[in-house]
Amino acid sequence: MSIQNALKVIKDIRESKNKASKISTMEDLVILSDTKGLPCSENDLEAAFQIDWKMRWVKHSNKF
Repeated sequence: MSIQNALKVIKDIRESKNKASKISTMEDLVILSDTKGLPCSENDLEAAFQIDWKMRWVKHSNKF
């Protein structure tokens, strides 16, 4: 299990419109990560979401 795998899954979902519509729970994300060969836990995904949000906030906050 790893946060790095969770970040890769989040990036993949963001770049693919079709996958995002099929996800409604954290368990769906865990299953998706396993099928992609990027195993991660719900805790890893929660940590990755926080990191991802902060990184995107920093990127876009520099435009002001």
